[in-house]
Amino acid sequence: MKTIVLTGGIASGKTSAGKIFESLGAIFINADDLVTKLYKKKEIKKILVKNFGKTVASDKVNKKELAKIVFSDKKKLKKLNSLIHPLVFNEIQKKLLQHKKTSKLIVIEIPLFFEAKSKTKPDYVITVSCEKNLQLNRLEKKGLSKEQAIARMNSQLSVKEKEKKADFVVKNNGHLSSLKAQVKKIFETINSLT
Repeated sequence: MKTIVLTGGIASGKTSAGKIFESLGAIFINADDLVTKLYKKKEIKKILVKNFGKTVASDKVNKKELAKIVFSDKKKLKKLNSLIHPLVFNEIQKKLLQHKKTSKLIVIEIPLFFEAKSKTKPDYVITVSCEKNLQLNRLEKKGLSKEQAIARMNSQLSVKEKEKKADFVVKNNGHLSSLKAQVKKIFETINSLT
């Protein structure tokens, strides 16, 4: 079992890269999907309400409201991360145990891999990056204001730092064909190192 962590800035195209790896035969685990599943649990909703107020959860977690709260207060963002990251990494470990006998590459998308000082020790780390103006455009298309988008971008380690710490860098500045070609090359390189 070889593991790859896919990280990078917000709206850089990590999930797209992960899905390309999956189409090439890798197993793809998305940390954001794991967070979504955690947010459906009653005990997690209670923890969120206790720490961030009643507006963040009733029947379901109001992600927009939670984001508004944590991205305007660094202490609250740190608190959320300290509550959620250990649970997510626990879920990732469970998934890895399920696949421990596989010969396939396992690609785990962890947006805040470096920031969270993850205990996950992958064989390789890939940073997906793109130009800042593209990040902004993508976030604004998702309904964020420019200020909200910048706040989220600034809450993460800089892309330059993530690139320095990675084994491979994927530049996602435009065409899907370019992204596919870069991912395929890395996939083949890693497989040849087996």
